[in-house]
Amino acid sequence: MSDVPAAQERDAWLSRVATSLDLPEPMTAEVLEELAGHLDDAAGAYRDAGLDTVDADRRAIRSMGDPAVLGRDLGNARRRGRYLLAAVGGAVRATITFGVWAWLALWIGAAAVGLIGMLIASSLLHAVGSSTSSYFGGPVGNLATVVIATGWFAWLGRVLPARVAKSARRSVLGVRVAVGVVGMVAGSLVLWQSVSMPMDGVLAVGLPLGPVAFLVAALRAPADPSLRLLSRPLVFLGAVAAAVTATVVLALATVTPSELHGWEANTAGIGKTPEDVAVFAGHTWDVNSWSDTTTLTFPDDTMAAAAAAQFPVVRAEVWPTTIVDGLVHFGPAPVFAREVPLTTATQVDWTLPVYRTPMMVSVFIVAAARDGTRVVLDGRIAEGTTPVWRGTLADWWLSSR
Repeated sequence: MSDVPAAQERDAWLSRVATSLDLPEPMTAEVLEELAGHLDDAAGAYRDAGLDTVDADRRAIRSMGDPAVLGRDLGNARRRGRYLLAAVGGAVRATITFGVWAWLALWIGAAAVGLIGMLIASSLLHAVGSSTSSYFGGPVGNLATVVIATGWFAWLGRVLPARVAKSARRSVLGVRVAVGVVGMVAGSLVLWQSVSMPMDGVLAVGLPLGPVAFLVAALRAPADPSLRLLSRPLVFLGAVAAAVTATVVLALATVTPSELHGWEANTAGIGKTPEDVAVFAGHTWDVNSWSDTTTLTFPDDTMAAAAAAQFPVVRAEVWPTTIVDGLVHFGPAPVFAREVPLTTATQVDWTLPVYRTPMMVSVFIVAAARDGTRVVLDGRIAEGTTPVWRGTLADWWLSSR
């Protein structure tokens, strides 16, 4: 019996076939069951021909061929009826449907946890006599957004390979790398080029980590990604309690300071008061503002002409502002200025500048003379912060604005 191969465990041979099949587990089980039946039939035939049980099993295994080649051929045969377009379409459908569902589930869960955390935080603030509130804003609030977005990417990466494998009639192991790489590239392109949103340094650094989390999770994706938290009540309640506790801490960390009263501001560096200039002293005028437009109206043409003779232009100026111990301080120069000729009814269009880091500003309407004399006709001290920078990740990192 020198032509009989060395002894080989049938289970080991079947395991090598299974490794090369690259099919979902149910289909792999079916194929292995069929192969086991063929091995039994072949071994029985060799026993009928006079071989003992051990040699009959060896002959049967040898007759089936190389397990790696056989597994690959059988896997391809099982997938032959699944055209590439259908497989890709199923994968895309699984990505979209589950991705949207996962996103909604995650944000609904986050909203519910956030509401509970806000109520607890508000109760704590009320208990210590504070009337402040929280809006989950600023860098700390955006850090929570990064955590939620990264969690969504990781969850999607953990679950999606199993769904794509089922659609493409592949094993999860066989699609992990492809799903992970494609998902990371596609997710990065969407984040960097398509999603425009209020951005700061925390989001600009944190959001790109989402597609990376997807890749890491996809490379470790299990064949059955079900969490089954509801079947483990203690684990589920512990996760909810941890999330609520983190939300309470976040709410307390992003408390909005209560409104300050009794500010003192010295505007002498910006301009004189109207009472100090004869053409304006003792007169009234209307100043109306709608968003970024201010209209200055004098009661009659005589006063308007007298004012324009001495102060030919009106400027809308946006000054950087800081408040320290109730004292208002202005920067050395306005960050934005717009001037127009002074007339009976003067309209000045102005806009707040946009910076990567918002700053507090004050807005003043100033009449300017040729000799440099300035008169503050209207002012809104501590108007608020400049608008939040908005754009894509590519804009943030590559643009100069």
